[in-house]
Amino acid sequence: MNLEGDLKGLALPKVLQSLSAQNKSGILTVQGEDDIVAVSLLEGAIVAADALNQTVEEGLGEVLQSQDLISTDNFTAAVRDHQGGGSGSLGDMLVSRGMVSREELLEGLRLQTYRLMLQILTWRQGEFKFYSGDEVSYEEGFVPLSVEELLIRSIDDLGDKGGIAGPVPDLEAAYRRVPQRVGAQILGRDGDGSGGGIWISPEQESLMLKVSNQVSAASLAGELNLGRYQALFALYNLLHNDLIEHLGVPKASATALELPPIEDQIDEPLRAEIFTPPEPGDLDETATGAVRASSAAGIIQKLVGPLLAVALFAVLALAWILRPGTFLLPFPWQDNQRSTIERQLRQSLYLKLDRAAKTYFLVERHFPSTLEDLTELGFVSSADLEDQVGAHLTYSTDDVSYRIVPMIDGRRAQVLATTEAITGDFLLDPQFLRPPSTDTPPLYLLD
Repeated sequence: MNLEGDLKGLALPKVLQSLSAQNKSGILTVQGEDDIVAVSLLEGAIVAADALNQTVEEGLGEVLQSQDLISTDNFTAAVRDHQGGGSGSLGDMLVSRGMVSREELLEGLRLQTYRLMLQILTWRQGEFKFYSGDEVSYEEGFVPLSVEELLIRSIDDLGDKGGIAGPVPDLEAAYRRVPQRVGAQILGRDGDGSGGGIWISPEQESLMLKVSNQVSAASLAGELNLGRYQALFALYNLLHNDLIEHLGVPKASATALELPPIEDQIDEPLRAEIFTPPEPGDLDETATGAVRASSAAGIIQKLVGPLLAVALFAVLALAWILRPGTFLLPFPWQDNQRSTIERQLRQSLYLKLDRAAKTYFLVERHFPSTLEDLTELGFVSSADLEDQVGAHLTYSTDDVSYRIVPMIDGRRAQVLATTEAITGDFLLDPQFLRPPSTDTPPLYLLD
């Protein structure tokens, strides 16, 4: 797909789908009749959006006030102080003053980004251009907005004005494949989506091949490790292109039979033939051995249940330790809540490491060379060198600042990184302890 063009010839949803399927990073600029919006993408997900005719302060203020997180007067005062020479970003100032929490600020920025994306989805005239780049600027800790989430949510918020028509598919329903008159092409494998015909992503192809009239789409999404919005958009695209059809909510795969009591299942003639075990004294040696073997087998069968229960408890305990978010919210459509829990746990770990690193700085006058230095002094444990999902934490420092980045699937997850420095810290920053300058000549008073 061309990385620039006209919105009349290529609708913005299709542009975003192509960039998402190819995991593109960079800046997508969209110019409409009245505004220009720059959309920052990191590995195919939206991490920021800025409009030329709307400042970040205006957009953030509207969102925070609409959510009753901050009053108009307090926000106006913070903006005035920030424009008067306040250091750092406006968001950092709001957090440092206790006007909003860090989590509320990030949620507000995400909602602001979503609302701005809704605006440009309604544009039918204008031009777009994508500038590829490995690094983009975004607020630290920002939860990326996937293209699938944007488009699915836009169905409810915009209807047909957003470029895609509803309704939103039902995850609890079952579907089946429709015999294809024209084969679908796979983004990335068969091209970039610039040609004609039907284009679907590899994840959508996997779901299409697994649909069954006996299993709900939610169950299949769990098997394929698809998030809620990924699964919903996959269903939407497959239905929209007539590759699958809706069958309704499936019946339970296995329905328990209502059987009468065991005694009532035995016919009268059979009752007379029920075997009654003889007394132990009536058994010969061979029979006695058989009885003992039968007793041992019975004991083993009785132990199987408790052993399985212990094993299940151990697995659940391990899941709680290694991935508490998955333990509490295991289903694919709960990925937003799960991400929130994991983000809060990660921020708690970062705070613990920051306290340890700054304690080290107070003693040594520089940050530690490695995180292992903190474990040797007992400030943190070795378990703190990995986050709650088991990702190893990489660490770098220039003595007066440091950066921690988790390694996920062998790649540095920059979107989850944290950076801290001594700047502005009255305990660590030497600027606070520097004596006044003596360059000015003394002033003598003569009587």
